[in-house]
Amino acid sequence: MKKTVSMADELSLGTRVTPNLQKCLNRREDLMFFMVEIDISIPNTIGNDELKQLQTAEAALAKSYQTSGQWIGIYRVVGRYANVSLFDVDSTDELHAILTSLPLFPYMSVKVTPLCKHPASIS
Repeated sequence: MKKTVSMADELSLGTRVTPNLQKCLNRREDLMFFMVEIDISIPNTIGNDELKQLQTAEAALAKSYQTSGQWIGIYRVVGRYANVSLFDVDSTDELHAILTSLPLFPYMSVKVTPLCKHPASIS
C-alpha cells in the first residue's frame, strides 16, 4: 500500500516531511510504528471525581485500542504524568482519530514521531 503525506499530515505529525521520510512512508513494509509522547496537564478546575471518571474512560478506551492491535505499547515516564506509546496504524488520519477520541485529549501535549525500519536492522 502506498503512503503519501500531505501538508495536513505534516501539521498533524508536528514534523517536517523530508524526502527520506516520504520515501519511508511510501513503503508500508518499512513503516513500523508511530511513537507518541504524551504529557498530561490537568487544570485545577477539574475535580477529583471528574478526573477519576476521565481516567476510567481513558483506560477502557486505551485497552480497546490495544486489543485491536492499533496501540501496541504504552510506557510510563517515571516521575511525570506522561507516557510514550507505540501505534501501528495505516495513516496519520487514523492516529489523529485515535488520539482525539481519548477522554484526556483536551489536557494532553502530544508529540508524534514516525519510526521507520533502520537499514542496519537485522530483523
